[in-house]
Amino acid sequence: MREVQPLPMVRPALLHGSRTALCAPTLLCSAEDGSMPDPAAHGVSHGDWRWIRSIDVHVDGGEIEHIATSDDEDRVVFHGIARQLDGHEPVAQVVVERARHATPDGFSERVTLVNGRDVPLAARLDLTIEVELAPLADVRAADAAPSPVELRRDGDAVVVDGGARSMRLSVRGGSLEVEEDGRIVATRHEIVRPGDWSGLTVEATFVDASLHARAAIAPPRVIALPHTRRPALDRWVERASGDLADLLLDAGHGPYLAAGAPWDLTLVARDALIAARLLLPSGGGFAEGTLRSLAALQGTAHDPSTGEQPGRIPHRLRRAGDGEGAARIFEAMDATPLWMVLLHDAWRAGMPAEAAEPLVPALEAALGWLARAVGDDFLRLEPARQDHDWRGTLGAVRHHDGSLADEPVAPVELQGLACLAAASAASMLEAFGRDGEPGRALAAGIRERFRASFWVWRGDTEFPAMALDGAGVPVDALCSSIGQLVGTTLLTLREERKIAALLLDDRLSSGFGLRSLATDAAAYWPLAPYAGAVWPHETAIAIEGLLRRRMLAPARALAAQLERAAGALGGQLPECFAGYGLDEVPGPLPIPGAAGPRAASAASVVPVHAGLVAPRASARAVAPMAEDIGAFPLLRRADPRGGA
Repeated sequence: MREVQPLPMVRPALLHGSRTALCAPTLLCSAEDGSMPDPAAHGVSHGDWRWIRSIDVHVDGGEIEHIATSDDEDRVVFHGIARQLDGHEPVAQVVVERARHATPDGFSERVTLVNGRDVPLAARLDLTIEVELAPLADVRAADAAPSPVELRRDGDAVVVDGGARSMRLSVRGGSLEVEEDGRIVATRHEIVRPGDWSGLTVEATFVDASLHARAAIAPPRVIALPHTRRPALDRWVERASGDLADLLLDAGHGPYLAAGAPWDLTLVARDALIAARLLLPSGGGFAEGTLRSLAALQGTAHDPSTGEQPGRIPHRLRRAGDGEGAARIFEAMDATPLWMVLLHDAWRAGMPAEAAEPLVPALEAALGWLARAVGDDFLRLEPARQDHDWRGTLGAVRHHDGSLADEPVAPVELQGLACLAAASAASMLEAFGRDGEPGRALAAGIRERFRASFWVWRGDTEFPAMALDGAGVPVDALCSSIGQLVGTTLLTLREERKIAALLLDDRLSSGFGLRSLATDAAAYWPLAPYAGAVWPHETAIAIEGLLRRRMLAPARALAAQLERAAGALGGQLPECFAGYGLDEVPGPLPIPGAAGPRAASAASVVPVHAGLVAPRASARAVAPMAEDIGAFPLLRRADPRGGA
């Protein structure tokens, strides 16, 4: 066993109490009362840059006392009172409302004061903006060094010039001034009559030629699912549909989903591909854009600095080192097989042949990369790289006794994904007149080696290990990732039934979803993201696989757990939450750094809806899987170039 090398520690920001106004690539993130006190979490960002550190509102120089907040996707309204204007009255009679609205290329903030007193009020409204242009990645790392900007007047407006990008601020109902310290203040003085109101609106417009993607036009309803008369589920569908609409981007190849707020309003392959696949039964319509966008970035050469390899799908786009444009990063091992699986499933779900066929060469290249990555072994994480699979860090792979696994590890979920990707590629390639045998042989080899190497016993329980370490020794911890194996063709039906039973074991099932690590493991801690927390998308993938294999009872049981979590959280699930059980807490507890809205978490409502409302119909609608994906007639089209 090896010792983990400590990484530079950055304490993640506490995001669970934040309020967001979002319309990608624009985000405004604040505290519950609309203020922005946390420099590591709050502010106004556009694309890869934070532009505004804080927005403060004062009435006659005094603070507003917050009483309530309401939000509706890209709009948030903060309600407060200004008791400094109430005189000696015990009843609050002066109301202040801040309405914050995000748009694809800017935002607006309107402050309205309502005089409920029976005398006129001389009131002054001040909205103060602290400009701080800094890369979002540096903000997240608590290492934000502001880039130089120039403030200049443009008539009544103020332009913040950052070189390759700029922000223009204007005001309606007041004046705009630049103070000596660089703060920009919008002000309105007025005598407000009894029963009347006074208002001030600041509007911002961003211009950034380096953006690699722009907002996409969302359909009227992103998730087209019928109402169920289950209030928590219906609220989740409604909220998720709005959140997903606000995460849509387009880089010129069709719409795809940004990973999520606040740090990842960009193309992250894992999140975009998982979300698009989960949304397929609801008619989300983002599979084609996601597939084309990533295929356009597919690797063609070898570049050790980024991980690029021929046929490999990049994991994400990052701001380039010179601050302009975006760079492809190929760190993850799951992006390529996830792309292959989505292409196959979207094609089977009805993607037109004229849309699917141009992607077949990219599929062949991806299969070639996967075959080289697996070889005669398993799909393993590359040593010394971060973000290889959804667990995010090598230090999360630990044995049951808590000791760290030796590199390079082969995570269990990657083997199921690789097997499904290879089998799916074989089926689709053959349908389009290409050679599918290499994919079939690759899938068969993974199945054989997996069955010989991964299964372990503890007491009277047999289960697949979390991973194999670098020496081929099973990492014998029980983890939620085994749920991602169901429906991948990796296992026999008997083996899948074993896993289905384990998923409902109290060690994994929290009552709000699957814990990432079983409670009897030495490394388990409910607040640890990869060693005890619940990730909604992972539970949703397990539900989808169970429906695929017609295991309706466990699928429904897990779906009910996520429905319970969504009901407690108002229909917006973060990327993860604490793994405390239903017998310990009344609802999911947040953990530091957990962000939302998140595309994959929002899309998880689709398999949950299927598992709870019409599981038998949903199971029939999902293609059956078995040892050989191509051996089942339902997986082949009557016309290999036609519709589903």
